[in-house]
Amino acid sequence: MRSFTAGLIAAVALIAALVMCGATLAKERPSDTAAASLPETARAPYAALRKLDGMLGVWRVTSEIMSPEGEWTQTSVTRLEYAKTMRGLQLTETHLATLEGASMEMEVNYTFDQYQNVYRAFVMDDTFGLGDVYEGDIDGDNIVLTNLRADTHALLPDGRRMHFRLTVPIKGDVRDMRVDQSVDAGATWSPFFRVVFERA
Repeated sequence: MRSFTAGLIAAVALIAALVMCGATLAKERPSDTAAASLPETARAPYAALRKLDGMLGVWRVTSEIMSPEGEWTQTSVTRLEYAKTMRGLQLTETHLATLEGASMEMEVNYTFDQYQNVYRAFVMDDTFGLGDVYEGDIDGDNIVLTNLRADTHALLPDGRRMHFRLTVPIKGDVRDMRVDQSVDAGATWSPFFRVVFERA
């Protein structure tokens, strides 16, 4: 009887361990079921967007601009959230709140074009109303995009076109994003904006 009871306890413990293991795997691979339900045409962009999963969640964001003296000057502190939309085929950045300073509210949508093999970010703001389009690829632990090809530039008072390059870290609980500017169509770049993300 004691042997039977010990065996039963061992079996229950094994089942519990398997259940826990399955739960852990489900957390590590939350998209397995979602991926299986996608049409074949969506598999490539879905897999590409999975590489940006390190950006998911809510973040405390400190924004700084490069001063004429060459120093970073804080402009605002906000709270943002990154979430998957369109069945995991789009990563959306949403402004939740402005905590300090004055902030331009923005919405950013990241996608992947499987036909041109390029990531895109569609950026919209509530101040200039410019639908800015960035394209690029993953480089190491960053996704690097520019608005050169789309030519959705800002126009300076002297008539020069200002383009931007975004270097966005895709991993870590503290991410240091850089925005560089170019007034010569990407021949040279200089620091313009710095955005520090801290996981909330």
